[in-house]
Amino acid sequence: MRPVEAVAWADAFDADVKDLPAVLTHEVARVDGVRTELVKLVREFVNAPDDEVRRGVYRAYSALGAA
Repeated sequence: MRPVEAVAWADAFDADVKDLPAVLTHEVARVDGVRTELVKLVREFVNAPDDEVRRGVYRAYSALGAA
């Protein structure tokens, strides 16, 4: 990562540049945790009787996958 990019990422997370590796590692773990929870929801609601609930869960899962 170039210095300019590192400064931009640090500013985005309101962190010092020297703390950026730890901050990014924490964010990746957090997003992975959210993904894991969404996978559980998808499995739980895959056979939901309400089509709108099922579509909403799939939209959320797809949005996270695209992010």
